[in-house]
Amino acid sequence: MTTSMETSSEATIKRNDLTTTSTTDYISGFDLISIEGYRQDGRKADELRHFRVSFNVVPDADGSCYMEHGNCKLLATIYGPYEGESRSNQEQAVITCDFSMTSYCVSERRLRTFGDMKSQKLQMAIQRVFQQAVHTETYPKSQIDIHLKILQSDGNDYCPCVNATTLAFINAGIPMKDFVCSSTVGYVQNKCIIDLNQQEEQQKSPQLILTLMPQRDDIVALTCESRVHYDIYNEMLDAATRANLQLFQLMKEAVLTQLKTALHIYVMFLLGNKFYIIFITLWIFGLYIVFTTFRTTPTSDRVLEDRIEYLQGEVETLRQKLSQLQSGSKTLDQESNGNNNAECQALRNELKTVKRKLASKTGSTTPQQGPSLEYEQLRRKIQTQTRELSYFALDQMNKIAEKVPDPFRGNWQKVIDRFADQYRVLLAAIRNLTDVDGYQSWREQEHESLSNLMQARLNALQNPSKRCSDVKRLSCNINKGCGYGCEIHHAMHCFHVAYALGRPLILFSDGWRYNPRGGFDEIFHPLSKNCTHADVVGAEAWARYKSADVVEIPLIDNIHPKEDFMPMTVPADLSQRLTRLHGNPFVWFTGQLMKYLLRPQPWLTEFLAKKLESIKFETPIVGIHVRRTDKVGSEAAFHDISEYMKFVEDYYTTYQYQNPELTFKKRVYIATDEPKVFSEARSKYPAYIFYGDTAVAQSAQLNSRYGTESLKGVLLDIHFLSLSDYLVCTFSSQICRVAYEVMQQRVIDGAWRVQPLDDVYYFGGQNAHNQRAVISNTADWPNEFSFQRGDIIGTEGNHWDGFSKGTDKTSGQSGLYPSYKVEEIVATAEMYTYPEIKVKPDNHNL
Repeated sequence: MTTSMETSSEATIKRNDLTTTSTTDYISGFDLISIEGYRQDGRKADELRHFRVSFNVVPDADGSCYMEHGNCKLLATIYGPYEGESRSNQEQAVITCDFSMTSYCVSERRLRTFGDMKSQKLQMAIQRVFQQAVHTETYPKSQIDIHLKILQSDGNDYCPCVNATTLAFINAGIPMKDFVCSSTVGYVQNKCIIDLNQQEEQQKSPQLILTLMPQRDDIVALTCESRVHYDIYNEMLDAATRANLQLFQLMKEAVLTQLKTALHIYVMFLLGNKFYIIFITLWIFGLYIVFTTFRTTPTSDRVLEDRIEYLQGEVETLRQKLSQLQSGSKTLDQESNGNNNAECQALRNELKTVKRKLASKTGSTTPQQGPSLEYEQLRRKIQTQTRELSYFALDQMNKIAEKVPDPFRGNWQKVIDRFADQYRVLLAAIRNLTDVDGYQSWREQEHESLSNLMQARLNALQNPSKRCSDVKRLSCNINKGCGYGCEIHHAMHCFHVAYALGRPLILFSDGWRYNPRGGFDEIFHPLSKNCTHADVVGAEAWARYKSADVVEIPLIDNIHPKEDFMPMTVPADLSQRLTRLHGNPFVWFTGQLMKYLLRPQPWLTEFLAKKLESIKFETPIVGIHVRRTDKVGSEAAFHDISEYMKFVEDYYTTYQYQNPELTFKKRVYIATDEPKVFSEARSKYPAYIFYGDTAVAQSAQLNSRYGTESLKGVLLDIHFLSLSDYLVCTFSSQICRVAYEVMQQRVIDGAWRVQPLDDVYYFGGQNAHNQRAVISNTADWPNEFSFQRGDIIGTEGNHWDGFSKGTDKTSGQSGLYPSYKVEEIVATAEMYTYPEIKVKPDNHNL
């Protein structure tokens, strides 16, 4: 039986009127309460779950509240009162409710389905409750919107939504008749237990939900969907009332604490408090000092060797100054000539000192020993930490800006702008380190050496010395039924497996939707000269890959369990070299596989070269990939062109700081599936030169996406994006990830040369992406969890605001965690080592 109660009815009067039959045909959960009286989660029968509240978490809302109630985590926001669209009710405000569950509630990379019947019922219930509890008559002809988002569910969603909405209304300053509190009660093992979690709610035991205004002792809503004796019913109602009184005390304390905090912040602003600004400035300055003073401890010869480029620059500068002074002195009087001659003599003496240092240098100007692994990791860590600091500081400072009183807002914005500018100066210094540390020649040689080794191994793999029918081999069909980037990554998965097992890969592409007649081999070179489709006879299932002669590789999503050598792992025998050379070893490794896989046919090479010449492609240039059609709203969110251009401008400002004497034009290559993006970009950003082809964008439309002409457009976009100096795109896009992977073939360490707007880099169907905690963390922010140094955290994404989302595999906790307190774990696996390919002695191990 379900019973709903309206406002202005006393609980004591309602109690005995709501009884049902005396039948007790329910199943008690005898395993829910221990002999000692404790529930499964450690609580006693009359004990509430953990309760935590934060206010003002959504800057543009009139009121907002983030609440954690046990494992339930949700966000309530209030917008209004404002002039509503409806005029049906002129005497009081209309309250609307929107309820949703974010994508974080599920592990898959997809959005939840909204609008189900359960959600609609909950929305209507919330509306009814607060239409009664709010003084709506105060706001005639107005509308108030409630927005509820469940970030993590733990059983009943209705009660936490009611409690969080109450606090959000209070935060918005909208008058209410009283607090509204809601709680659940269950009857288990002849005992009432309050505040049910998900496990307890799923039991087939009597349950009651009570929503009331505690100070008025008014029941707003009451629901009981079980047949219970009236004595048990009254006992449950009493327990629910006591639970709501406990909640009322917690909610009241949270409101009072927020009022004290707000008052304190306001007073500090009035007093001109600068502590926050000083803290940020000192943090940046400290990081800069650590960076600029960091030195390894080589011998004096090594120090001189590493500074050779700097000294050569000094020589040239001194020569220029001498020339200028000498030419200028001819037109000056005798006294001025004397002064200039003295200055010239001082400069000549300094020049001699520099020349002596250069003359004492013996051997090559290239260090024969590469940098240590620790040095390269620390150098990259400084850049990563600096970027994470900027994400966090700018996000928090912008949120504060929304709350700063008007008289201070202009000055606060200046603080934000100055911080952003200092961040770019610091980032420029960090990126210039590789130009002056003396190791760049080693990096270039190591990059070339490893690339040559990989290509030699792949050539040996695909062209075995024996007859192909005499070696174990693999087959793979490129036709996955998805877009170009998706199908190329499917072929990449197959190639990765082939490399790991040392089995040549035979790729099938008959009827390929991008080139139905000629298939893959008409666009790119065949993978093998020796192995053909005729060598794939009687291919067996993947389960027999260890013994069968011919095995067909299925889709990566259909392999369970996944082997440890699958993406995103790198070969164990190359892992140390890759880790020292590149900031993301797997991306570099994948780029090398793709380099062999996508070797263009002569006609394609000529086609790309002519296009490069025709558009006069020059550097510096930033590539942006703006997707607008098929994936927006499903796999990816809509991103305005301004979101891309913000990071484009950041790159060019930093680039100018890196090259203060250089004059350049700001160029942007646009790859998109929406032709209108070009005109929008050019009208909004006239200071930039935009490259791109509207015809390519038109061919990427859904009605013309598949076919050879469309394929040419895709290949052009990927080619030019990979040739860019920096990428701004969404990693949820396969095209973006392919361009990023191809870019690594050209640059030495391009791990940093991308700014994703949504996800971190991933490979579809990958093994777990893990990070290691390098600093312990105590939860102090909404939805944050604590962990210990050394814990392994499975990451699910970076929010680009200083926080990432993931799960601690040690404690099982999930939620947000500070990105700067973890480091990436490079996954390695034992793979075939290709002993037939001899490694030439080079500088990597000297």
